[in-house]
Amino acid sequence: MSQSVFPASFAQQRLWFLDQLDPGTAAYNLPRAFRILGPLEVDNLTRAFQIVIERHAALRTVFDSMEGEGRQIVLSEVEAEIPIVELGEFPQSERETEALRIAAEEGTKPFDLREGPLIRPVLVRLEPERHFLVLTMHHIIADGWSIALLFREVTKTYAALTKGEAPDLPDLPLQYTEYAQWQREYM
Repeated sequence: MSQSVFPASFAQQRLWFLDQLDPGTAAYNLPRAFRILGPLEVDNLTRAFQIVIERHAALRTVFDSMEGEGRQIVLSEVEAEIPIVELGEFPQSERETEALRIAAEEGTKPFDLREGPLIRPVLVRLEPERHFLVLTMHHIIADGWSIALLFREVTKTYAALTKGEAPDLPDLPLQYTEYAQWQREYM
């Protein structure tokens, strides 16, 4: 697997530094849970995540120290994996509570900035046509706005795949690595 090294943005540099001071913390995790009602094709959902991860370098980025500074290391590939947690064994009245407990627990699991990936989807199946998609990302690669964008792109890609079509996503004007380089040069 190849990789490319880029400077971190100033915001990423701060988060990387804080991680060096307190490794293994979940303080900068951004967990979200999305309710999915109706039929779900897990293979298409996984493929949709794979396409979006390939599209955004930030989702394939890990961080390490080089010359005493945090650097972005963009991996050429990251395999999208979506573990499935089955709640069929729980009484129906307890499934939603258990799904929310799992979502909260996922949000407390730390990320290793050196190893990645820094995005962690988990699918919780309450019933055959009722799911929670729990998505946790580290703040060093995402913020509230970008999580919403990511979910829209995954949703649009999933819809296209289930229709047997190619996803129609607009070209990206730039990657975050380009912004970070521009920011360093500008300052």
